[in-house]
Amino acid sequence: MRLHVEPRANRDQPVAFDLVAVRSRDLAAALLKMKAVEWFAKKEQIRSDYPGKGDLDIRSWEWVPGQAVGELPVHLNIRPRATFLFALYQGGGENRARVEPGEWATVVLGPDKMTVSGSAHRLTLLKRP
Repeated sequence: MRLHVEPRANRDQPVAFDLVAVRSRDLAAALLKMKAVEWFAKKEQIRSDYPGKGDLDIRSWEWVPGQAVGELPVHLNIRPRATFLFALYQGGGENRARVEPGEWATVVLGPDKMTVSGSAHRLTLLKRP
């Protein structure tokens, strides 16, 4: 995944960002309806509800406006049914994207929202060796 954090991202505030890989069809359907603010509020409960190995893999980062990130290789511990990106913004909004294994995607954390582009939101996800 390529990630660009714009200089005025999130109204000049750090941006919390999660990549969430899931195997459960029900959880994938629920996440597809969740806004980012809801995901971040419920993340720990969801983690508790899916404690089994292979059910859920969450990768979390936080970036400051203008921070250079570039290419971000992602190694997962599971083979996901669905994978989502969530970015927590001061102004709310959806800030959720579903990505599929495949080619590189570009994520831009802008002043008011996250955008994902490239190959129909396909993201290179690598299985841990």
